[in-house]
Order: sequence, then C-alpha cells, then structure tokens
Amino acid sequence: MHIGFDTVNLKGQYFTSAISKNDIICRGQVLAEFDIDGIKKAGYSVTTPVVISNSKKTGRVLPGHDFKAGEEIDFSQELMCVDPRVEEEKPGKDSGTEVDKDIEKEKDPV
Repeated sequence: MHIGFDTVNLKGQYFTSAISKNDIICRGQVLAEFDIDGIKKAGYSVTTPVVISNSKKTGRVLPGHDFKAGEEIDFSQELMCVDPRVEEEKPGKDSGTEVDKDIEKEKDPV
C-alpha cells in the first residue's frame, strides 16, 4: 500500500503502520495512520491510488456499494470488495452425471 505520491521521500515521517508483512487482515481493520496535514505541509499529495496486483489469485475486485468514481470517500465507506476465488472442481475418474456414466459404459466393450 502506498499513500500519496512521492511520499516515500518522507522516509516514514507522518506515517504509522498498524500491520506487518504477512499479517492476515480483516474487513474494517486499520492498516495505517498518517498525518494528512503534515504530508500536505511537506509539499506532497495525499491522493492514494489503489492497485490490486494479484487479482488472479484473489478473485474479482468489485466496487463497494456506495462508491462513486471521481468522488472523495470517507474512511468509513466501503471502497471495494474482493470476490473470493472459488477453486473449480476438476473432473475426476468418478465424477460426472449418471447420464455421462451411461454413455461411457456404451463406449466400453464388455
């Protein structure tokens, strides 16, 4: 997560992380706190891009219920939701419908 543009130049000043690498996070959990006024006074933008770089692993990323593109959001608004990826069933030897099994029996000579 990167808050603002070029704020890495602040070397952590005005930022406090509430989580660590590899933590499992929950909906509504605080991830970080930052001093918006301090960042702005230091000459940096607090515009925060949101990029999901592993959506092939996590599933679809959907907009939150009250999210409207181009509008500012409040910290309590749901920005997005990640639709959990469901593992697809892979057909095995014993899978298939009864009709499929009957067709297979017809193909195999007894």
